[in-house]
Amino acid sequence: MTVKDLLKKAWQWLLDQTDIDEMIEAEVEEVKKEYKETKAKIKEVKEEVEHRVERVREEVKDVVEAAQKVKSQIDDIKGAVKGEERKGRKPKKQSTSKSNLNTNKPAPKKPRAKKNS
Repeated sequence: MTVKDLLKKAWQWLLDQTDIDEMIEAEVEEVKKEYKETKAKIKEVKEEVEHRVERVREEVKDVVEAAQKVKSQIDDIKGAVKGEERKGRKPKKQSTSKSNLNTNKPAPKKPRAKKNS
């Protein structure tokens, strides 16, 4: 036996006496498991963020539309201050059709005539 063979046997014997290999393998398995869990959590967070971004886009769009309407109304106020005619739809005239007369409002009371005594 050479010194090299003797060292190999001694090294193998030393490795057999320790469970470092098993500990390393267990740690590798634990890291793989944590990696999968983390990957799943990242996917969930990504989906939630994408959903929130879409909702924010919708709300910003609504705010822009509302701001445009406000700007239009401000322009109308400026015109009113200058004395310009009102823009937009003309008010509807009240018609006396049957549908307008059939309301659930009580009829106005007629003033009573005073009795002469």
